[in-house]
Parts: sequence; structure tokens; C-alpha cells
Amino acid sequence: MIRLDRFALIIVIFLLSACSTKLLQAPPPLNDQQQNKVIALQIRETVAQGSWLMQKQKTQEYLKQHHNLPWWQDDLVDVELKKASLAKQLQTLSEQAYETRQYSLARLSHEQALELNPEVKQHKNWLDMSKRLNLQQRGKLQSEIRSYSKQLSQAIEQQAFSEIHRLRQSILARAYKDRELNRLMRAGLELIQDQAQKKDEQGDQAYRIGEIELAIELWAEAKQWHPSPGLIDEKLTRAQKVLRKLDKIRQIQ
Repeated sequence: MIRLDRFALIIVIFLLSACSTKLLQAPPPLNDQQQNKVIALQIRETVAQGSWLMQKQKTQEYLKQHHNLPWWQDDLVDVELKKASLAKQLQTLSEQAYETRQYSLARLSHEQALELNPEVKQHKNWLDMSKRLNLQQRGKLQSEIRSYSKQLSQAIEQQAFSEIHRLRQSILARAYKDRELNRLMRAGLELIQDQAQKKDEQGDQAYRIGEIELAIELWAEAKQWHPSPGLIDEKLTRAQKVLRKLDKIRQIQ
């Protein structure tokens, strides 16, 4: 009986030792994707805290100015200290986000750090990150401009009018400043307007020979890019009235 108890005790000790070893083992390292996710979550959480602190500061300042806030409720100094601490955290997170190529998050945390504590603008780390982010942004813009220039040039060469129109709308929305891209934009506009003019003239010819439905179809295409869509609208309205009259005559017959 004593031997069995000793044997059982040895087994228990062994099991406890094995379990404690597993518990003390370090967790497996995070992969790149997991690390990026952790950084992103930390940035969003810290930015949210910063926004809350700034709102709290505004509320405190308003109450202090207009409602004689009691001194024991006045924690503006504490808020400022917390803001400075968060700004420091955000600078570190900005560097981590930049190193992992999460540039939008790097910029977000970088700008929030400045908003929380304007004094960071005097720090070398903040200034260095500003330069890096600006260079990255310029590189990104140049890459986008090259891509749009290539696509627009190909669309013009292929006379893909709908694609030219789509690209022009996208480029106009971004307001790029590039001489070559602007030249292609003008060339694309001239091409689609020339095409619209041709469709307009074809519609006129179809209308004159009584092909009303074809004229309507051609004018509808011309209207998309015509420099004077109001004139096309007048032609379409007139043609549609004629078409309705013709339909009534056919029904009577």
C-alpha cells in the first residue's frame, strides 16, 4: 500500500512538473500579419483615447470659463499630462507602422501626436518621421500619376471612349498636378468630344432621312461627351415627339 502511494505521488509530481513547464513556456512569436494587426489595433485605440481626451479638455475649459468649475473637479493639468503621454506613444506607434508599411496608419498616429501635443514638432524623431512620410506620399503620387498616364495613353491609342471618360473622371477627382498627365487629359477630352460631334452629325443625317429611332440612339451616345449637351437634349426632345406621333399613326392604320 505504501509502495502504491509512493508511486502515485511520483506520478502526480511528474504531471505537475510537466504542466508547469508548459505554462511557463513563452507563447509562439507572432507572424508579420499578426504583428501588423496588433500595431493597427494599438494605433486605433490610442487615437480614440486621444480624441476622448481632447473632447474632455474642451468640456473642462468650457465649464471652467462659464460655470465656475470647482477646483477639485478641475483636472486640466492631468489631462495635459495624459495627452503628452499619448503623443509619445503615438510617435512610437507611427514609427512601427511605417516600418511595417502601414503608411496611412503611420500618418494618422503621426498627425494625432501633433494634435495632442504641439511641442512634438520640435522633436527630432517627429521631424524625421514627417520627412519620411512626405517622401513616401510623393512617391505614391508619382506612382499613381505614372499608372494613370499609361492607362490614359493606351485608351487614347485604342480610342476606347468610355474608358477615356472614366479615367478622366477619376483623375479630375484627384486633382493631380503633372504636365504630361494634363496633356493626355486634354488629348482625351478632344478625342471624345470629336467622337461626340461625329455621333451628333450622324444623328442629324439619320433624322433627315426619317430614321428617327437611329437618330435618337446616336444623339443619346453623343450627349455623354458633347460640349453642348443642351443642344442634343433639344434634338432628342423633338425626335421623341415625332416618334410618338408616328407610333400613333401606325396604331390608327
